[in-house]
Amino acid sequence: MVPSPFAVQLYVEVQPMLRRLARALAPVEPFDPATSKRVFRLAMRDFLSGLFPDLLHLVNGSAPHTRLEWLSVEEGIWGALGNGDVDAFIGPGPMKTPSGISAQPIGALSWACFVRVGHPGCAAWSSAEWARWPHVQVGVGDPVRNPVAEAAAQVGVTRRVQAVVPVFSAVASVLANSDMVATLPRAVMRTQLAPWGLVQLPTPFAIEPIPHMVYTADLPPLTVPVFLRSPRG
Repeated sequence: MVPSPFAVQLYVEVQPMLRRLARALAPVEPFDPATSKRVFRLAMRDFLSGLFPDLLHLVNGSAPHTRLEWLSVEEGIWGALGNGDVDAFIGPGPMKTPSGISAQPIGALSWACFVRVGHPGCAAWSSAEWARWPHVQVGVGDPVRNPVAEAAAQVGVTRRVQAVVPVFSAVASVLANSDMVATLPRAVMRTQLAPWGLVQLPTPFAIEPIPHMVYTADLPPLTVPVFLRSPRG
């Protein structure tokens, strides 16, 4: 017997609801960090890669038998949280979320500029030097406001973007082999400076920090493990 196309589609649509119902009916077990062997599935973008080692260090110290899995952020993150496919999502905030999703602020990411060691703009770093040199930008594909462009416009300068890369992990190699400048949250490059021969410079004008939140499904705030509430900016 072969299921009809309607039955197959119905199965696909019902599965998330059944998983959520199973979670709701499952007996609640207290979380004991010292003995728990739970797997935590955490979604976040690659620009927070510097945060992941910190989280692992905190996990090993407070919940040594648990496992932390880093998942990429795809469309449908709210559904993945609600279905239990993802335990937590670290992202900018506050974001408009559907019912059943809670959020906790965990701080804000501050900005810096990054160039190669010996970059000719370092000697007299200023907003004019920032605008003089070509820039590399990450094309994240989000139709959201650009705080760097907005801050630059406030002081009357613009950047010339010469290269656009798809992921934050590609920025370091571009900077190391060019005179380009990258303006990014400090956390993005924290572990990349020494390996790639890069230096961090202050932004020559104020850029608004990016608030970040931990988003979870149907969890009171105090039940979120402490290691998900302790990132570094």
